[in-house]
Amino acid sequence: MKLENIRKDIDKLDAEIRELLMKRLDYAEQVVQTKIDAGVHNIYLAEREDDIVANMGDGIPEDRMLEMMGFTRKMVEISRMHQYSMLYDQVEGIFDELLEDVEIPADPKSVTFEIIMLNEMGQAATFCGLISDSMFNMSEFRWMDTSVDNTAARLWVTVEGSIYDPKMRKLLLQISQESQEFSILHVG
Repeated sequence: MKLENIRKDIDKLDAEIRELLMKRLDYAEQVVQTKIDAGVHNIYLAEREDDIVANMGDGIPEDRMLEMMGFTRKMVEISRMHQYSMLYDQVEGIFDELLEDVEIPADPKSVTFEIIMLNEMGQAATFCGLISDSMFNMSEFRWMDTSVDNTAARLWVTVEGSIYDPKMRKLLLQISQESQEFSILHVG
């Protein structure tokens, strides 16, 4: 088979995947709308996501398992990002508490925040991926320390962009809800 034919088959398959992802995002919208209507504002449920990853891994050959797990985690991460965007758009004031006691200059260009997260494989990469997927750059990433029992890690992160940008606010809302603790340290 010629390379150009293989690429045409891949392009056709990519179009099918795109349509399926759009359907999945439609269902994600229904989930978050049901939660918002019920006054529930938590999106991230680790147990549910672990179940999704496990179910998607059923019957996958071992030599493709890591790829399937990576794809599934990214797909679920994209769904969460979409849900947090809806949460931000629909729930009045949900972001405001994150700005308490934070001085904001007239023309802010960066946000530095602290997160305390589970010290598990892939957690820091997930937060970095969220920042990148939101189309922002990190100018600083510091691993500050870990808890005495090594179960949690404290990070300081600076992201370039305006605190007034709705995409930045949606990103910070998501990170705040997916970390154990979150605080904005500086807006510069």
